[in-house]
Amino acid sequence: MKSNFHIKTQKQNQDLYIDLYGIFDGACAFELTHTINQRDDHKSCVFIDTSRLTRIHAFGKAILNFSLPRNTIRAKIHFSGLPAKEIRFIRLTRTFFYEDQKASI
Repeated sequence: MKSNFHIKTQKQNQDLYIDLYGIFDGACAFELTHTINQRDDHKSCVFIDTSRLTRIHAFGKAILNFSLPRNTIRAKIHFSGLPAKEIRFIRLTRTFFYEDQKASI
């Protein structure tokens, strides 16, 4: 089956620039996660241009959100392009109520 998605990467200085093309689904999210995790310097920034995406599937967003570690790596990832607001990471917080106390994880 022909893929309707591809990634173009370019390294400038120490930062990684990623251009996304086509339809973003679950398989594409895994490919993007792999590309981000394979960079040499995890201290460098990653800039992801989403302006050439034609469609974003909810499953792709979910896979990306759960595939990347929830640590400082996310602070180094920057999205641009009109579809960027749809693909940015979902901030998950869980709130539990125990009688009169409230604790967040």
